[in-house]
Amino acid sequence: MPPDTTQTAIGSIELVSRDSSFSLRCSALAYDQVDGQRPLMVASLAGSHTSVKAFRAALSTGTTRFRTNLPGHRTELRRWPNGYQFHAHRLGFQTWQLLAIANRTGLIPTLDDAALWAELRSERFTTPVIRDWLPWLNEELQQRQKLTLLPNFQCDAAVLSASSEDLDKILADRAPLPIG
Repeated sequence: MPPDTTQTAIGSIELVSRDSSFSLRCSALAYDQVDGQRPLMVASLAGSHTSVKAFRAALSTGTTRFRTNLPGHRTELRRWPNGYQFHAHRLGFQTWQLLAIANRTGLIPTLDDAALWAELRSERFTTPVIRDWLPWLNEELQQRQKLTLLPNFQCDAAVLSASSEDLDKILADRAPLPIG
């Protein structure tokens, strides 16, 4: 069997504050563009335990900026004001991974049929949906700007901003719906 020559691109993200500067390796990242700001939505980072703790603290409080140095993505990011869910895991000697996901209604860290299905079946929606409709519904939600793909690096994050009323209207416009 030939060796696997595919490689995942790795970039870096730097925490910039008036007191210090830390850098972590970044394997996936997504951000939004809200009111001229670029809040960080999803990040998979790795580095020393100290750097991971510093990033987690910076994402939890403060006005720290983050600079990305990723293939195709050089920008400055801010923290999301509603906070984050964090997952940290030790990878090896003095190396930790940090996964940060913004606390944002409708945020889908990895958009695929299973993730969209889970979001549409959440308590937020009362509209009944059949799973076979997902490919069409995904496209329709994007066309109506109710499902927005986020600027990203090596992930397919999106935000579902549709309400139950929006979903009802989309399905009513399509009636009769294919069943089965």
